[in-house]
Amino acid sequence: HSDIFYQQYVNEWLSKVKQLYPKVPSDEESVKQDREVLRSFHNDNLQSFKLFDGYPSHLHIDLLPKAQGQGYGTKMIHHIVDELKRLGSKGVHLQMSANNARAFRFYTKVGFTVLEQDPETIWFGKKLT
Repeated sequence: HSDIFYQQYVNEWLSKVKQLYPKVPSDEESVKQDREVLRSFHNDNLQSFKLFDGYPSHLHIDLLPKAQGQGYGTKMIHHIVDELKRLGSKGVHLQMSANNARAFRFYTKVGFTVLEQDPETIWFGKKLT
């Protein structure tokens, strides 16, 4: 479930990443996007992760552009959903960039509904029961 994943993310994976990147680079050392990613590694605030009652599982998929529009994403979602159902999950959630219209159309097509959104992010959910 997501709450366990996020705890492991902070306590196990993130602590190792912080050792690899002990400081956030200055403006001269990196591009803005790199700095933002590295800065986020040093944020242990679990409240920054969205958890939704009734949607304990989470997913994230990325397909290279050459693999998009060929049905692979739909097959992946169906496989993940089937496996989560088999494991007894009540629901699954995900987040995506609010400016990604193609992803928005895709997730609504495969049965996800908007749970929450802000100007930068949309959180989707899908009931599995």
